[in-house]
Amino acid sequence: QARELGHLILGVRPAVLSRAGDWRVLAGYRFEASQVVAGDRYEPGPLWFYEAHRGEFELEMPGGWMAFGGAGRRLFRESGRSRLETDGGFAKNLALGRRMRLVAALTGRRYLADKDPYHLWGASALATLDLRLLAGWSLRAGLTASQDAYPASTGYFDATRGFLSR
Repeated sequence: QARELGHLILGVRPAVLSRAGDWRVLAGYRFEASQVVAGDRYEPGPLWFYEAHRGEFELEMPGGWMAFGGAGRRLFRESGRSRLETDGGFAKNLALGRRMRLVAALTGRRYLADKDPYHLWGASALATLDLRLLAGWSLRAGLTASQDAYPASTGYFDATRGFLSR
């Protein structure tokens, strides 16, 4: 029964990378496509669910800081979900002694969809603690919090109707 739940995601990101001392800059293009095994009410699967074309950047700075982001267009099979998307964030890599490291990041995203109810504002925060043990082993713990809001969706999605009702 789970066979129909499969999916395939293809992606490629050609980029250019430049280094100058402790600074590193990456600029690239990302293509991504997702195929789902199950069909929908209009066509049997497998079918292509979305494709995305984005520009992305990463900037590593002295002191363990990093800025990153991207923008582009994601085209969904259900055209009303297709959107312009922008996202970005900051991260900090911090040594807490010889054997312990903390990585923390804060990100934000904004999606402007072709149909207003799919517009999205969101943010995420994460922290990962890594403790190096003996013989190449390490212990890692992470915490992630995320919030997304669809400000124009009130009344659009009817929970009593089926998933593919729109």
